Amino acid sequence: DNNNMRDGKGRNTSINNNRKLCIAIKVLMRICCVCVYRQKVAIGIYAALIAIQLTLTMGLVSDSSHAFYAYGAMEEQLGNRQRALRMAELSFQLFHKFPFHSTECHVLPGLAISLLFRNRPVRQVVDLYYPQALEDGFDAGDVVSVSLASGYIFHILIFSGGNLQSIEAEMRNIYYRVNDLGQNQLMLQLQPLFQLVLNLQTTTDSYDGDNDYSGIFADDDFTKHWRDLTCLNGEIINENSFLDYLADHKGSSTLYLWPVWGCKMLLAFTFGFMEIAEKMSRKLKALNTYPTKRSYLSLPFRFYDAMIAYELYRNSLTKPLSILKRRRYLRTTRKALKFFTKHYEMGNPNALPYLRILEIEKLSFETDDSYKLS
Repeated sequence: DNNNMRDGKGRNTSINNNRKLCIAIKVLMRICCVCVYRQKVAIGIYAALIAIQLTLTMGLVSDSSHAFYAYGAMEEQLGNRQRALRMAELSFQLFHKFPFHSTECHVLPGLAISLLFRNRPVRQVVDLYYPQALEDGFDAGDVVSVSLASGYIFHILIFSGGNLQSIEAEMRNIYYRVNDLGQNQLMLQLQPLFQLVLNLQTTTDSYDGDNDYSGIFADDDFTKHWRDLTCLNGEIINENSFLDYLADHKGSSTLYLWPVWGCKMLLAFTFGFMEIAEKMSRKLKALNTYPTKRSYLSLPFRFYDAMIAYELYRNSLTKPLSILKRRRYLRTTRKALKFFTKHYEMGNPNALPYLRILEIEKLSFETDDSYKLS
């Protein structure tokens, strides 16, 4: 009925508009999504395999690329990297071959942040497609996919050096459009990121204290002003209220906690509060979640962890600190250098900028007399 072409074995080789098949794959993909966050990999793989079997026997539909992407993501969870990348490339080619405007809009940015980042520049993939993907999501009324896509996209834009004013404008557009639809709960993952962008744009002009910073009390107030910016409080979110909400909804707390700790780590590092940054880094490691361990976000988080260790080591040279603690800082940086070197040697183009910066930091220490003495 769908004018499908079949090969010699009776299998469909053309695109079709089987709505029942689309719905079946969508349901299976939602199951996969839940399995990722709840660490139920075996069930996720089973759901993805059913979706692939359906599309191979009944023909390609607008959600077929999602099925191959989900299976690749599940294989990545098991450590089968090569198979995961093959599934990712196949899914990406389907996006190129067929203009599937009804596909869930989070598939492409999810594909980029989960798998394609290992062999493609992640910004190149996202910048080409994400504006249209978000608009397709709004046009289809798929606000759940819009919320997932925006979370992926803005993490990529922020940690790959995007312009903060431009990111803020795009965030406001998405955030308030979703709120206008009465779905503000879906923006929980975006809220810490939104407040991060606002805090990063704060300058001394916005400080409400005394303009004369020469006195000791003025200095303390000035320091407190910057320290306060390491908390996610402001126009979009109140950190304590947000954490209290997550404590009352423990089933989804891990999903929303890692953006909080990641944003606070970046703010503390940016404003020079390394002890706070180290504390947030330890909390991220303790969560041990998929985004910070295996996705594209593992690169910036591992990078900041090493830079924090470098700064703490540098500060320790003027303080009576134990040798063991100093060695721990240097061990963290060495592990990070090995991590980025391995990614770069495996063909990951996104690892090179981080690797070069860490190599420069290492050289700056090796030429420092105080480092040699320690």
